[in-house]
Amino acid sequence: MKVIVVGAGIIGVTTAYFLAKAGHEVTVIDRQSGPAMETSFANAGQITPSYTGPWAAPGLIMKALGWIIKDDGPLKVRFGLSLERYQWLFALYRQCTTDRNEQNFRQMMAISCRSKQLLQEIRTTLPLSFDHAAKGNIEVFTNPDNFRAVSQQIGRIREFGLDFQVLDAAAAVALEPGLNRDVLAGAIALPADETGDCHRFTNELATVCQSMGVVFHFNTPVSQLIQRAGRIVGVKAGQDEYLSDKVVLCAGSYTNQLLDGFGIRLPVYPVKGYSLTLPVVNAAQSPQSTVLDDQYKVAITRLGDRIRIGGFAEICGFDLSLPDNRRQILESALLRLFPQIAYQPQDATFWCGLRPMTPTGVPVTGQSGLENLYINTGHGTFGWTMCLGSAERLANEMTSTTKAVAMH
Repeated sequence: MKVIVVGAGIIGVTTAYFLAKAGHEVTVIDRQSGPAMETSFANAGQITPSYTGPWAAPGLIMKALGWIIKDDGPLKVRFGLSLERYQWLFALYRQCTTDRNEQNFRQMMAISCRSKQLLQEIRTTLPLSFDHAAKGNIEVFTNPDNFRAVSQQIGRIREFGLDFQVLDAAAAVALEPGLNRDVLAGAIALPADETGDCHRFTNELATVCQSMGVVFHFNTPVSQLIQRAGRIVGVKAGQDEYLSDKVVLCAGSYTNQLLDGFGIRLPVYPVKGYSLTLPVVNAAQSPQSTVLDDQYKVAITRLGDRIRIGGFAEICGFDLSLPDNRRQILESALLRLFPQIAYQPQDATFWCGLRPMTPTGVPVTGQSGLENLYINTGHGTFGWTMCLGSAERLANEMTSTTKAVAMH
């Protein structure tokens, strides 16, 4: 079977990998100059099944209102004339019940835990270098009430074979010696979680895909799907047509643009995030793995000889501007927790990306409703955590469907 995958981010390349592994002839098309040049380029770097969960939960609305009105709050919403934005926010609100939160949590955890297994298998079979570390992550709290609340809620991850430890400030500093003990109310250690550079992993896996026969076309923006006799038979890029038996859209927040005119609208909206990347200067006072800051909702991650600070959630459409006040808040979060890190602002790279999010938190993975067209998007802030599980699931669905048709 010939398959076109649109998008060469972490979702597109992992999808191509599992399709090629299943014996299909795969072509990946992307508008950028290489793999993982958009949302996958500089994310926070944590692979965190223990931290997986939907935004939508009881009490979210009151929390969100508090975050929005604070200058340094982790969530911002740009209110304007965007019906799609309000529809998505209303759909998010509707998911904020106990039953729906539990259902969405279980679906996300199933994908995340399977992804963790697959990553372990890939690391043992493929010589990939992506600044990987398996030292566990730690969530730190400066607010005692938040610390108590999360400590009581996190137990449900044990059902999925994941563990955690509730730590006082001294124990947290024993794990992460660079932490500022004076501001800590406590911490939760997540020993099953890992770290790694998503951009490097995607590029390394793309090279493996090429050795398996996958063809990549870069600098090739797909403009539309090609439909003939009611079936999707390929894509158009510029004046060129690329034909195939099936097409998979892994175009992140831009997936809906390719579906215009086909009567399909995915519940996916871009949520903007930012990151700073800087070299390690004072190794002893730098994070050893990932530190998750509960107040700012920022992740501070060690990636080899670099540190990545990632965070924020801005619901502002497709705006890719880089406002300086966002950078300042990332810097403040870093220096508040790691005051001896020897931060040099001129050496840091500021970046933003658009995470494709669904109101449920569960990615859209599977058949689209159009014959021969499949979707894999909507992973939100957990793309690096859920990528392998959703890609394997989609490849299995496409392969089993192909076999069933052939047998018939």
